[in-house]
Amino acid sequence: MHTYVVITGASRGLGLEWVRQWVAYTRLASDSFCRELKILAVSRQGSLELSRLSEENECLETLDIDLSGELGPKHLSSALAGAPVFALVNNAGVYLDQDGEFPNCSYPAIRESFNTNAVMPLRVCAELEPNLSLCTKSRTPLVIQISSLMGSITDNTSGSSYAYRMSKAALNMMNRSLSKDRPDWICTVFHPGWVRTEMGGESAPIEVTESVSGMMKKALALTDHDSGRFFDYEGDELPW
Repeated sequence: MHTYVVITGASRGLGLEWVRQWVAYTRLASDSFCRELKILAVSRQGSLELSRLSEENECLETLDIDLSGELGPKHLSSALAGAPVFALVNNAGVYLDQDGEFPNCSYPAIRESFNTNAVMPLRVCAELEPNLSLCTKSRTPLVIQISSLMGSITDNTSGSSYAYRMSKAALNMMNRSLSKDRPDWICTVFHPGWVRTEMGGESAPIEVTESVSGMMKKALALTDHDSGRFFDYEGDELPW
């Protein structure tokens, strides 16, 4: 039975680059455990680029499901069929209120943001708990939450974007609790920086490859001491 790396929101942007870099890592890994990893790229509808990568790499599998739906996380668990999971990258997320300012907050956007950015990652972690726990027999499993510095209470000096800020702060707290409840896992939060993606926009200063390569480098060097902490893509610790 293969051991998996699971990446959500994998059809484009940061998620797609996480897929590329994990695939490349399995090719170059020095030990047999990492060379034999399977990558499971999870997205709502897939993409042409993700399909092409899957056709070219035997280690890559794709799964089209809506994780924000009531049964989405259970379908993900069923698809893995009891296989161990070494790394879970909870990358899927939304930014629905770039222009949202008080008092004209969109409460539907806030509810959807909480569901997608905080509740869904928790549900995925819970559904994959048996799979992650299986991996503890050989390696310490990694749980990586892709958050944002906009979820930092300490760093908030500009206000606005209530849905995004609140939901990412909730994600950060969820991960902190998870790190205490599962000390046999390494659970970390990453801020990818302001990245040139569909969400980040064309004026963003950081390339997707730079952001993900930095996070990947830090992720592969994580120790038990790093669990429950908040890092940027360069590996520096961030304030809560």
